[in-house]
Amino acid sequence: MSKPSAVKRMCQICQEEKDEGIIVYHAFICSDCEQEIVKTEPEDEKYNYFVKKLKIINQTTQYS
Repeated sequence: MSKPSAVKRMCQICQEEKDEGIIVYHAFICSDCEQEIVKTEPEDEKYNYFVKKLKIINQTTQYS
């Protein structure tokens, strides 16, 4: 019996296709990025990078 193939999605943080992660609003965040975000301290230089990426996720798309 073969294992079903996992669906790969594009991570909104690292822009890589991964098969494990979470959905925040409408965006997929891979498990690797999720763990890195959780461990990043505000003093860390990567903190602002994550903040900018997460702001994009929170913005709603306006259709006209």
